Amino acid sequence: MKSKLIVERNMIPVFKFIYALDSSCGFSKNGRLPWNCKEDMRFFAETTIGKGKNAVVMGRKTWDSIPEKFRPLKNRLNVVLTKSPFEEPGVSCASTFDEVDKLVSECEDVWVIGGVEILKHYQPKCESGFITRYQCDFECDQKLEDEDDKLFEGLYGPFLAKEFVLNTDTPVLVKYYTRSIKVASSKFEERVN
Repeated sequence: MKSKLIVERNMIPVFKFIYALDSSCGFSKNGRLPWNCKEDMRFFAETTIGKGKNAVVMGRKTWDSIPEKFRPLKNRLNVVLTKSPFEEPGVSCASTFDEVDKLVSECEDVWVIGGVEILKHYQPKCESGFITRYQCDFECDQKLEDEDDKLFEGLYGPFLAKEFVLNTDTPVLVKYYTRSIKVASSKFEERVN
């Protein structure tokens, strides 16, 4: 009788990012998202849930900006990185990046969703990501600074992934970025300048 050799796949999480910005690189106003776009929220949920065991990694301010009725984000491991005492049902808390890495070690896709310092740390690890660009200024009080534009250096793109229009006739573009030129050339045909 032959014995079966079972090899367990060593899972290595794939880091990705997903952000939304207005035309002046703003992302927050009074501690909240300044826009309410159901189609963009649906895209965010479907993308970050995916088909497997995924995680979303965020800072405390990003967590606080999510309306309570949507917390924690369903069907994903929610990891909040904060130095302050923090405990919420259904949420894993970490005080260091090493702790975050341990918490997400068995996930498939790890989505970095905010804030800027967390994106700065994980950007070199991110294989790809999406940026939703609202083509208007929401007069945000939190914006990416000029040097933060470097966060997306080393990535190919942007490539148009999706486009929709707000009920105010404001166009919204979802742009895709990747580290792999092979993926970039085969996945999207239309380039956005």
